[in-house]
Amino acid sequence: MENKATQMTQNEATLNEQMSARVYKQLFTGAEWDAIAFAMKDYADFHGGVDAEIAEKVQIKIARIHELTAN
Repeated sequence: MENKATQMTQNEATLNEQMSARVYKQLFTGAEWDAIAFAMKDYADFHGGVDAEIAEKVQIKIARIHELTAN
């Protein structure tokens, strides 16, 4: 019974993440998302180090938003 409850909680968490991703994605147009991604790359290239790691994390989150809203 515990596994079923855990699975349902994981499913709910995934649905919540997908709903949030849909909201986030709607905040910007495709061109704006592209601009953000290019800006993060430029920022990472210019600053390097820890700032580059932060920019990479932002890009990973953007990719996740697009992955969750692909359907």
